[in-house]
Amino acid sequence: VRGGDFGDVCDVSVIIPHYNSPDLLWVAIESVSGQTVVPREVIVIDDASGLQFDLPGHCGDGIALRLIRETVNRGAAWCRNKGIEEATGDLIAFLDADDRWLPNKLERCIAAFGPKPPENEVKVLFSNVMLTDGSQRIPGNRSPYDGQPMLDFILLDGGYIQTSSIMMWRH
Repeated sequence: VRGGDFGDVCDVSVIIPHYNSPDLLWVAIESVSGQTVVPREVIVIDDASGLQFDLPGHCGDGIALRLIRETVNRGAAWCRNKGIEEATGDLIAFLDADDRWLPNKLERCIAAFGPKPPENEVKVLFSNVMLTDGSQRIPGNRSPYDGQPMLDFILLDGGYIQTSSIMMWRH
């Protein structure tokens, strides 16, 4: 939704860890720029790739696009944490460079979140994913999350949580 209930730009920072796959990275960035809700910024943390590439300062409808190059390879988790430190949005959404989002992902997640919680309350959201293998598409979770403790969902119910589906409040 451009304008409307969310304003012209929603207060979301998208963090993309990247290592040596600029072609896949462009597909991920295009899936962000095609969202029905426009995020504030996309932050790409390049994890000491051996490949040199540049990114423009904006993508899509004026979404700020920042590239932070690291000189030491530290892994995707470290890059996500670095992205959180650099983020200016109240909401953080993760997207791996080899993944992509459906066009209404941010809109649906923001609607599910509701209002910002107090600073002492933690609120994290994840959504189901579609795994693809060639022409085959398989839901990441065959049954929905029913609100049970997350460890029960993962360990007892065989639940699957993909990093690219996670959104959280930055605080």
